[in-house]
Amino acid sequence: LGHLGGARCSFERLPGGEALGEQLDADARRGRVFAFATNILSLLGRLDEALAIGIRALQIAERLQNLRLRIQTTTYLEQVHYHRAEHERVVELASANLASLPGDWVYENLGSATPAAVFDRCWAVMSLAELGRFDEAAPLEAEMLRLAAPTHHATTISQAHFAAGRLHLVRGGWDAARTHFERAMAVCRSGHIDLGLPRAVAACAWVLAQDGETGAATDLLGEGKALVARLAAQGSGGHLGWAYV
Repeated sequence: LGHLGGARCSFERLPGGEALGEQLDADARRGRVFAFATNILSLLGRLDEALAIGIRALQIAERLQNLRLRIQTTTYLEQVHYHRAEHERVVELASANLASLPGDWVYENLGSATPAAVFDRCWAVMSLAELGRFDEAAPLEAEMLRLAAPTHHATTISQAHFAAGRLHLVRGGWDAARTHFERAMAVCRSGHIDLGLPRAVAACAWVLAQDGETGAATDLLGEGKALVARLAAQGSGGHLGWAYV
């Protein structure tokens, strides 16, 4: 539901999972509910709530010494902190996750749509870009793209190329940014990824405008606004405002 743009419907189902966890007295299951709620609340743009419930999930993971839950929750918290513009914290969390990720888990998604080894690098690369730490971001970008390619998984590949595009956009590398954003946009279209497409469209419009292609950029922005409006009608897309500022 989340990836189909139905974040609100997805969130409405989570209390049932929490209630079952309470009945079973299963902290690990409650922790997973809280972790997913962190992601969904972030997609809804309810960042303070997302942070609070993510901390609860992380506390459960630490108490149980549950590495899978800790990595999954931390990845979602990176997303929250990124949208709160707390980029130093994103880098700190992503670095810790990648350091603790076992080598044979490189393609484990831990219940998310994207393997943690790729997703954590996405958030780290974009935050390092915002901090102007481009040299630190470069090897993470290369590894992120290398790991994403063989998955042949639309969400994973589109997220990796979007993150790479953000890095080059922030540092002023218009041609490289355009290549990555167009790749992300094409993969989102072919994979019917409703949540990823609006931000890729907006980013590509930004680059086209920088290249002087204002007509094409305006057309893309019109498409992006329509996509965001459709997501909003479904109760999702609250996290996309930053892409259109």
